[in-house]
Amino acid sequence: MRTFFISVIIHLFFVAPAAYAHKFSTAYLDISEKNAQIQLLYKVAIHDLASANLLSEQTNQISWKQITASYESIAHYIDSQVKLNSEGTPCALVLLPATTWQVQHIQQQPYVLLQITADCSNNPLVQLSYNALFETGHSHKLLLSWNINNLKANAVLAEDERIFPNVKD
Repeated sequence: MRTFFISVIIHLFFVAPAAYAHKFSTAYLDISEKNAQIQLLYKVAIHDLASANLLSEQTNQISWKQITASYESIAHYIDSQVKLNSEGTPCALVLLPATTWQVQHIQQQPYVLLQITADCSNNPLVQLSYNALFETGHSHKLLLSWNINNLKANAVLAEDERIFPNVKD
C-alpha cells in the first residue's frame, strides 16, 4: 500500500505538471520588399501546425514527409488567416512549394520556415491582418518584422491587436 501512495505522489509532483505545462505559441513573420516584390517569411512552430490540425495523419511523432504532405491545408489556412491589403484590395498571397521549406530551431523548438510572395499590384500602401493560430488556445503572439513602404518596424500582434500598421482616422 505504501508503494502505491509513493507512486501516486511521484506522479502528481513530477509527471502530471509536465503534462499540464503551458506551451507558449509564438510565430515570426518577416515582410520585406525585393525587386518590387513583397516577400513574407513565416516561421511557425511545428507544434502550432499540429494544434491547428493542419498536418496530415495526426500522430505522436511528426515527420518531415507529414509536414510537406500538408502543403494544401497549410496554404489554404495561410490564405484564409493571413491577409495583406493594399488600399482595401486584397493582395494575392502564394505559398512557395514545400521543396523550399526549411526547419530552424528557435527557443529550442522546431519551426518550419514558409516562404510566401504577395502581389499587391505595385500599390505602396499595404496593411497586414493576422488571424492565424489564435484558436489554438496557447496565448499566441506574432513577432512581426516589417520593412516595406519606407517603414521599418517591429511589432507584436496578439489576439487583441491583429492589424499592422494600425492606422486610425
